Amino acid sequence: MRSHHQSDSIVRFAVLTISAALFAGGCASKKPPQRYPDGVVWTSERTKVRDAKTQLVAGRPGLRMDPVLLDRLNVAMKQQDLSEAKSQAKAVIEDAHAVALQSTSNEMSRWDDAAWRNLARQYYGADIAVDDTVKQQLAEGFKHETDLQVWFLQRRVDEARDAKQLRAVLAELRKQTQESVKTAGRASRSVPYAIFALPSKIAQNSVHENEAKQMCYQDGKFESVVIFAPPEQPTEPAGRNLSPSDSRYWNALTKYAPVFVQEKKSKIAYPAEDDLIGEVKVANDAAVSIDTRSPIVYGYTRTVLLGDEPHVQLIYAIWYPAHPKLREPVDPEAGHIDGATIRITLDSQLRPATCETLNNCGCHHRIYASRDLEELAKREHGEPPAAKGYSLERDVKGKYDLIFPKLIDPGAGARPFVRCRAGSHAIVDVDFVNRRPNEPVSQTVHYALRSYDELEQLRTPDGRTVSMFLDNGLVRGAERLEGAIFTPLGMLSAGQPRQRGTQLINWDRFDFDDPRLLEHTLRLPKSF
Repeated sequence: MRSHHQSDSIVRFAVLTISAALFAGGCASKKPPQRYPDGVVWTSERTKVRDAKTQLVAGRPGLRMDPVLLDRLNVAMKQQDLSEAKSQAKAVIEDAHAVALQSTSNEMSRWDDAAWRNLARQYYGADIAVDDTVKQQLAEGFKHETDLQVWFLQRRVDEARDAKQLRAVLAELRKQTQESVKTAGRASRSVPYAIFALPSKIAQNSVHENEAKQMCYQDGKFESVVIFAPPEQPTEPAGRNLSPSDSRYWNALTKYAPVFVQEKKSKIAYPAEDDLIGEVKVANDAAVSIDTRSPIVYGYTRTVLLGDEPHVQLIYAIWYPAHPKLREPVDPEAGHIDGATIRITLDSQLRPATCETLNNCGCHHRIYASRDLEELAKREHGEPPAAKGYSLERDVKGKYDLIFPKLIDPGAGARPFVRCRAGSHAIVDVDFVNRRPNEPVSQTVHYALRSYDELEQLRTPDGRTVSMFLDNGLVRGAERLEGAIFTPLGMLSAGQPRQRGTQLINWDRFDFDDPRLLEHTLRLPKSF
């Protein structure tokens, strides 16, 4: 979304012509629902602690969806074999229930005492002090009632007499799944500022043309570097309610944990620690900070279907204290908290096939594919399309194509070297061999690899539990002026870092968490 080589005149024009006075809308209804499980969800919405990465299913508080689950639901709906379709459908429902229980548990842990007490009074007539025992009983009540609801839904699947009847049950679930925060409210954001849509679009096109065609973030020799290296000894996964996927693939997450090569400049007009990664901490509901004395990389995993084959993805997120001001007099990109993400998709032999990089706001998405994957694509699809450099590339027609800088050569067990610019924190290169010139190493530090789950369950100094993220997925207190510039295009606070599961890329043309993203944007071989 952003570029340090963009035309300053266009940015100033956009800043001057777009009002920065934005509004926020939407809240839970004032009247609590009749059923207790719905009341739990209602309380989370009313207290603004909802988990933005999951999607509610209307009337089914025991289910939560995400892009991977919705994709699996679609696969089950297309399955012609009734027995296999039932098996797939029941697995989706079971996993959606597990997601709902984990998300709800996390949300309830972030409630204040008043929310707990109101829940006990509303649904059990118990106007009492709420201690840990009462909280446990209320949480178990939610699980018990939703377990029963999900059991009845599974029975409906079992009793479907044919594929058509089963598809009707699953189509109902799909229809009941509420819109993601990634796309909800786009019209309500853009319509009041429609008069500014043209200058916003001009700014967008200028930035993207500079970034995509001129490759303004191309790599080069750094003045010096700080090396953030993986742990010297394998670490055990940590984090409350670690997902089954993270537990299963933690060894792979550790095996391919990147080496981050951070550019260090001697002459900067901002605090040097702004270019250091660290541990995320919270003081209260509003204050998020990065402790650079403790370098942390936060990781998680997921399994997606590409074609008909499952592929494991390893995701790593880093966080900086700030995106410093790099231009005068106004830098729309400057703001509190910054970060970047690298995602590695493994092939069927659990070897890296692609690496994707982006800033945590969704900006500067890049994809690097292995030479082996390119060779498979060339055999199957032939020479690269017109104006493309690789057989893997696809013209997506009407959208911004993905930026594809080069091929990579992952060796057996090799780690990626990820090179990050100072100031902008843009990732400018990924390689599995450190091919750079002999740059002076200012410092080498070993980071700790921790579960991303921790970011959604941080402890304040007074013992409360707070998420790093708001209920719309945005990092607390990390707004940018850039967000105002692109609001007329319907974008939600452009440039502001956000939670996993809520990142859109290529100017919101694609969903980073779409499990079929690589299928939609590349000419993948049928199997790899």
